Amino acid sequence: MPSKCLRLRLLSYYAKTPADRKMERIRTQSKFLIWEPISDELLALLREQELIFRWTPEFNAQGQPNRRLPAFLCLSDSSAANLFTTTKLITRVAKAFGPIPGTGRLSEAATCCNYLFGLRDCPEKTKFEFGNQLQLFAEPPRAQCIRYELGSCPAPCAGVCSRSQYDSGIKDAMDFLEGRNRTVVQQVENEMNLAASRMQFERAAVMRDRFKSIRWLDRQLHRLRDCQKRLNGVVPVVARRKRVVWLVLRGGVLVANLIEPTNPKEARQASDQIRKLANRSLDAPTNRLDIKLQLIVSAWFRKQKDWYERIVSFEDIIERCEHFATANRLLPQTA
Repeated sequence: MPSKCLRLRLLSYYAKTPADRKMERIRTQSKFLIWEPISDELLALLREQELIFRWTPEFNAQGQPNRRLPAFLCLSDSSAANLFTTTKLITRVAKAFGPIPGTGRLSEAATCCNYLFGLRDCPEKTKFEFGNQLQLFAEPPRAQCIRYELGSCPAPCAGVCSRSQYDSGIKDAMDFLEGRNRTVVQQVENEMNLAASRMQFERAAVMRDRFKSIRWLDRQLHRLRDCQKRLNGVVPVVARRKRVVWLVLRGGVLVANLIEPTNPKEARQASDQIRKLANRSLDAPTNRLDIKLQLIVSAWFRKQKDWYERIVSFEDIIERCEHFATANRLLPQTA
């Protein structure tokens, strides 16, 4: 439990009338107390998450590693690709976006995108036969759900659309998800307002729900892209005993933490390690601890915007390490 004032935090557990019954249970079942002073709030948040994943304390219900997991929005790699959500990345994925907090809302947004961009949402075991494929029998198969009748799916299961027609919907979806074309948000809002003006209230309510989902997803993806673009480099943070810790960020992910070198040998090692980290691919984190740490770091920089000025580029930090290795001093000061 991170606390800025440990004395007040402990006294709250020993009050005659605790604010929460759980505080009394924690007090009665505790046998000893260990505290770890940390000089920076961000380091305290990261350290707390590491300890939670190591010890999984039963009284910390909300912080359990298997609770409130963020999810990924994925494009499947099947012959008729669609969007789906998962809390654990699997191999059969063509593209993944995340992690994104809010599993329920993300699932609704994935369904909304499949409707808006004309992508199917039937099971993966469904057999797909596009219209430009040769058929053995003259009678064409029928669509296996009502979405084709409603006009929200081109029915690749019935061979109604060609592969190029279906792929155009995939391209439109990827243009939105990757931020190249976000006009679909405005289009849904216009359809909602038009239905309301014509007093088609049921359709307006449906479009309202879709508008909320697609706008929420657009904001989440914008935050994710912003972190991947801006959070690249080394963040020097003063730790205990005035030592400086280098938090290495790659695409918004905390990929390593290093102690600032104090001699030429450590500087050469740090330079080699940072160069490797700077050239690594921008893969989405799969470890649950790494996912949690990424969300903590992105939320921290979103709230503490002045921290962006602390980020030192990989090129500058490598140059400083190499200069230290030869001239025996860091130039300029990193923290």
